[in-house]
Amino acid sequence: MKVRITSPKKIDGRVKLLAETLGLEIEKAQSLKQRRETRFEPELDNCHINNLVKTRFDGGRLCYGWVVGQDKTNDIVEAHFYSVWQGEGDTLVDITPRPTNDRRLLFVPDPVRKISFASYAGRPAISTYDVVRMQKGEIVANVREKLFIPYSELIYQFGFATKKASA
Repeated sequence: MKVRITSPKKIDGRVKLLAETLGLEIEKAQSLKQRRETRFEPELDNCHINNLVKTRFDGGRLCYGWVVGQDKTNDIVEAHFYSVWQGEGDTLVDITPRPTNDRRLLFVPDPVRKISFASYAGRPAISTYDVVRMQKGEIVANVREKLFIPYSELIYQFGFATKKASA
């Protein structure tokens, strides 16, 4: 089975069901286009760090939530924990480069869950959430916390962690 997850163009019953399972308000979902950041080079797959750096330059805050993707052919819906930058008011901006060709992503805010910094084997890590997956209307991968070890220069450059000298 070849799986091709893309951002849904419309919110259907399966997307609503996944959002409901996560305790999210699907009415607050937004289709976001990636915006180019000019003050620094955002890193692929490091949305949380990218947005923390953006707050250093422009104020605002991180808005945590889930990016929802779907493969209608195989009846799969997935949610990836994610963050975007929130400026004044309710304006949400996505600055993180995407590994896919999707021009937009479907972002659903999560007012409850957030990240925290941790460490693993002497390296900086982020306590976050794993991918949630629904197939044929049944959850096959539920919400669970995980440690993510970012491969990032920004995390050091902007002081979110310090490099340890090797012995």
